[in-house]
Amino acid sequence: MSSLAPVLVVDDERLSRQLLIRVLQRASYEVVAVESAELALEELGAPGACFSLVITDMLLPGMTGAKLGQHLAAQFPELPLVCISGLGAAQFPELQQVPAFLFLQKPFTPTQLTDAIARQLGV
Repeated sequence: MSSLAPVLVVDDERLSRQLLIRVLQRASYEVVAVESAELALEELGAPGACFSLVITDMLLPGMTGAKLGQHLAAQFPELPLVCISGLGAAQFPELQQVPAFLFLQKPFTPTQLTDAIARQLGV
């Protein structure tokens, strides 16, 4: 996994963000984590930025995960996206405008998360 660019994690809840970081690092992914969609867009737009995948919580303050997904689809159409939430995917109809995403409902196991990432990355 180390040959891949980092995974960008977007989650406003500190404990959830830390858990995602731990699971991903144990699976040998490099991780960059931020607490808002706005900060995620800053990271993605930084000079030389390169990410292999974005994982975003759907319920974020300010810009939601669905809006972030729409921005990613427009600005970074090749960037895979994994959306996570305690609510079901049907609660986020705006995701239908995001062409390539995978939805993972909380709670999920570390294996379910890493399997979802592998599917999105095609590995």
